[in-house]
Amino acid sequence: GEQKRAEQRRGEQRRGEQRRAEQRRAEQRRAEQRRAEQRRAEQRRAEQRRAEQRRAEQRR
Repeated sequence: GEQKRAEQRRGEQRRGEQRRAEQRRAEQRRAEQRRAEQRRAEQRRAEQRRAEQRRAEQRR
């Protein structure tokens, strides 16, 4: 019975490892999406600034 318990413990450790690895991957995906979103927002703002400047140029 002792060996079987040791086996179970190892199995649970492996599952825990997999779960942590999965969480790490999910976290990295979320961080990547956040960065992509920020880049897009930054580009939109830059685009709007350029549009504003063009309109200001035309007014003069």
